[in-house]
Amino acid sequence: MDLYLCQSGNLVSGNTIWNNADDSPGQPDSEGHGLIMDYCPGSGGTVIENNLIYNNEGWCMVVLNSSGAAIRNNVCYHNGLRSDSGELTTAANNVSIYNNILAPRTGQLALNIRLRRSDLVVDPRTISENNNLFDVSAAAVSVGWGDATGTLAQYQSRNGRGWGSADLVGDPKFADEFGFDFHISAGSPAIDKANSANAPTQDFDEHARPAGIAADIGAFEFGTGSARLPSPTNLRVISVTK
Repeated sequence: MDLYLCQSGNLVSGNTIWNNADDSPGQPDSEGHGLIMDYCPGSGGTVIENNLIYNNEGWCMVVLNSSGAAIRNNVCYHNGLRSDSGELTTAANNVSIYNNILAPRTGQLALNIRLRRSDLVVDPRTISENNNLFDVSAAAVSVGWGDATGTLAQYQSRNGRGWGSADLVGDPKFADEFGFDFHISAGSPAIDKANSANAPTQDFDEHARPAGIAADIGAFEFGTGSARLPSPTNLRVISVTK
């Protein structure tokens, strides 16, 4: 999915994006990403929420030379089939990144906040990032910021912007990870750990959010399913009204 030279007021929501690759002749492996927002200057920005993006050759999401991306409550799972990719990378201004589950392949970055390109210098004061869940070990080098890379703990202590203070590492406890069912199960660290003020009011299944004391991280709220109650037993008639 490619947003190129887009203007204000875009909404990208409720999509499943998977298995993209780019083997074009003469320029192989240049993209193959799940979602790209490229050279979108609109002051009203673009909201990217409740999307499921997995198994793409490139990054889950790439936001370049753009302004106003609000990236919230998405699931990025095992993208970056090639070595120079991962889950979410930005080189843009006025970007907010909240409540996403980022599950990179081993050795790949979950999050990469770039502060410059050859034709762009990012103002870090316009970036906000928090309440994301990284499906990595605490010791994994999983975050890039500026010219640095490190573990989540190193990123939290060294970025100097307060980014990631409520980010977490842990197993999201997907309902069926290998079947690409990204609903979360009981005991998931994503439950009630999102920033509710920066979450959409509905999840991927169009259930109301939040379902608990706070919104859940990722595209699905836990406990919002329509499971039926067990059939009643031992019923008896206590009165008849005609």
